[in-house]
Amino acid sequence: MYHTGRTIQDVPYRTYHTGRTIQDVPYRTYHTGRTIHNVPYRTYHTERTIHNVPYRTYHTQRTIPDVPYRTYHTGRTIQDVPYRTSHTGRTIQDVPYAMYHTGRTIQDVPYRTYHTGRTIQGVPYRTYHTGRPIQDVPYRTYHTGRTIQGVPYATYHTGPTIQDVPYRAYHTRRTIHDVPYRTYHTGRTIQDVPYRTYHTGRIIQDVPYRTYHTGRTIQDIPYTTYHTGCTIQDVPYRTYHTGRTIQDVPYRTYHTGRIIQDVPYRTYHTGRTIQDVPYRTYHTGRTIQDVSYRTYHTGRTIQDVPFTTYHTGRTIQDVPYRAYHTGPTIQDVPYRAYHTRRTIHDVPYRTYHTGRTIQDVPYATYHTGRTIQDVPYRTYHTGRIIQDVPYRTYHTGRTIQDVPYRTYHTGRTIQGVPYRTYHTGRTIQDVPYRTYHTGRTIQGVPYRAYHTGRTIQDVPYRTYHTGRTIQDVPYRTYHTGRTIQDVPYRAYHTGRTIQDVPYRTYHTRSTIQDVPYTTYHTRRTIQDVPYTTYHTGRTIQDVPYRTYHTGRTIQDVPFTTYHTGRTIQDVPYRAYHTGPTIQDVPYRAYHTRRTIHDVPYRTYHTGRTIQDVPYATYHTGRTIQDVPYRTYHTGRIIQDVPYRTYHTGRTIQDVPYRTYHTRRTIQGVPYRMYHTGRTIQDVPYRTYHTGRTIQGVPYRAYHTGRTIQDVPYRTYHTGRTIQDVPYRTYHTGRTIQDVPYRTYHTGRTIQDVPYRAYHTGRTIQDVPYRTYHTGRTIREVPYRTYHTRRTIQDVPYRTYHTRRIIQDVPYRTYHTGRTIQDVPYTT
Repeated sequence: MYHTGRTIQDVPYRTYHTGRTIQDVPYRTYHTGRTIHNVPYRTYHTERTIHNVPYRTYHTQRTIPDVPYRTYHTGRTIQDVPYRTSHTGRTIQDVPYAMYHTGRTIQDVPYRTYHTGRTIQGVPYRTYHTGRPIQDVPYRTYHTGRTIQGVPYATYHTGPTIQDVPYRAYHTRRTIHDVPYRTYHTGRTIQDVPYRTYHTGRIIQDVPYRTYHTGRTIQDIPYTTYHTGCTIQDVPYRTYHTGRTIQDVPYRTYHTGRIIQDVPYRTYHTGRTIQDVPYRTYHTGRTIQDVSYRTYHTGRTIQDVPFTTYHTGRTIQDVPYRAYHTGPTIQDVPYRAYHTRRTIHDVPYRTYHTGRTIQDVPYATYHTGRTIQDVPYRTYHTGRIIQDVPYRTYHTGRTIQDVPYRTYHTGRTIQGVPYRTYHTGRTIQDVPYRTYHTGRTIQGVPYRAYHTGRTIQDVPYRTYHTGRTIQDVPYRTYHTGRTIQDVPYRAYHTGRTIQDVPYRTYHTRSTIQDVPYTTYHTRRTIQDVPYTTYHTGRTIQDVPYRTYHTGRTIQDVPFTTYHTGRTIQDVPYRAYHTGPTIQDVPYRAYHTRRTIHDVPYRTYHTGRTIQDVPYATYHTGRTIQDVPYRTYHTGRIIQDVPYRTYHTGRTIQDVPYRTYHTRRTIQGVPYRMYHTGRTIQDVPYRTYHTGRTIQGVPYRAYHTGRTIQDVPYRTYHTGRTIQDVPYRTYHTGRTIQDVPYRTYHTGRTIQDVPYRAYHTGRTIQDVPYRTYHTGRTIREVPYRTYHTRRTIQDVPYRTYHTRRIIQDVPYRTYHTGRTIQDVPYTT
């Protein structure tokens, strides 16, 4: 989205709001006033003409020839262009699109979602896992082993050359011939390979990937997500964060203490060194080398590692990142959203809010003040200049140099620091932050959100609320009064000093040393204890906590949140709310009054005793036994149920929940949040808001009125019943059966349809949707978002905005006037 005043040239954007002309720029969304030439866009809102440009969404009035678009809102004709979503009035020929909103015909084109009027020949595919060649087939995601030719892809990140492949979004620097791509971020060459997302450094050949973050070479391996540093051979992974080599071992979550070798991990919490291991989230103390991470909270150096989110203190080089929070320099990084005001050259953006020009920078959303050069950002909110820094969202006042930020809200200067959101008053230097709310200066510290008064130095924080100085500490949220040194915190609320402790949120008044906390609410001293949130009265020693609310002392217990009255010993908690003593129990949050033995909790609000139950957050009235919960809000007893958050009225048994808000009983169901009226049985939910019963359904969030049975949902907002349907969010009025949804807003019934979000008026059957906004009925159609008024049958859609009928067509986003038949669309 762009709001420029004059011209945007030589820049690939996604959303543009220009006033006059945009030339030679691949955009995704454009909101221009006059002309856009030779630019691949995704969404365009022009008034006159767009020539020779691949767009995704166009809102023109006249003609767009020879351009691959995704969404078009033209008035007449679109020819010879691979689009995904088009809103034309007449004809689209010889073009591979994803979603079309045409009026007549689309022939000889492999699409995913089409909004045509007549015919689509060949074979539309979505996901392929082949071993050798795939020819003459339209694909969206390919995971092959060797070669794929003549295939339309969804997302590519290549650098120099891509031949004979139709892609959706491309962001290359050299040459892409005869191929419609969506997004490419490669370094050298990718040939004859269907990829979706690539972030390579050198060469990737003959391998179908979806997301790649490699440093050297990846051959003959079908991956979905790669975060390697050097080489990965003969191993099919989904998420990789390796440094050297990963062979024959697919992992997801690891919690080791010393060394992990030859294993692909997703989440690591080590103490010393991690080598030769693919991680996703790391919380180390010293050095991490040769490892591909997604989230890093290190203190010194990270080299030769492809990261997504970094919170380092010094340098990160030769690494493809998406969101970086480094200190000094980040080079060769493609971003997504930029919000600049003056200049961005040669950069593919998605959403832009510039004032003049954006060149040489691949951004999606930029909010800068003056200039952004040679930096891939996603969202920028700067005031003047941003150079050589990959940011996502910036809100600075003057200058941001050599720092990858996401959101910045500074007053004067931010240098050498990766931030996400900054709210400073004067200067931020050499600190990777995500959100900063400082008053004067922040140096050498990776933060996310800072709320300081004077200075923050050499500390990776996320949110800071300090009064004077924070040094050598990674924080997220800080509310200190004086100084915080040598402690990695996330949120700090201290009064005087916090040293040598990695915290997340601190609320202390005196000193916190040698303890990793997230939130602290202490009064005196906390030493040698990793806490997240502490509310103690005297001392907390040798205990890793996250949130503590104690009255006197907490020793030898790792807690997250504590609300005790006297002592907590030998218990790993995250959030504790106990009264007298909590021993031998790993909790996260506790809210008890008497005693909690041998139970790992996160947050507890019990009335009497909690024994032999691993909870995260408990709010019980009497006793909780033999149940692993995270958050509980029960009234009487919870037994034999692993929950995270519970809000029940009576009993919860044999159910792993995270958050429960029931009134009677929940049995045999893994939930996270429940808001039922009566009973929830045999259903794994995360968040439930039902009125009566939920059985045999894995949900995460449910908001039903009566019953939900045999349906795996995440969030449900139904009125009566949901059966045999995996949903995430439902907002129905009556019944939803045999349909996997995520969000539903129906009026009556949704059956046999996998949806994510539905907004129907009557019935949706036999259709996998994600979000629906229909008026009457949707049957046998996989949609994600629908905005129809009458009927949608036999069509996989994601978003629909029709008025009459849509049949036999897979759509994602539709804005038709009459009828769409026999067309596979996505959007």
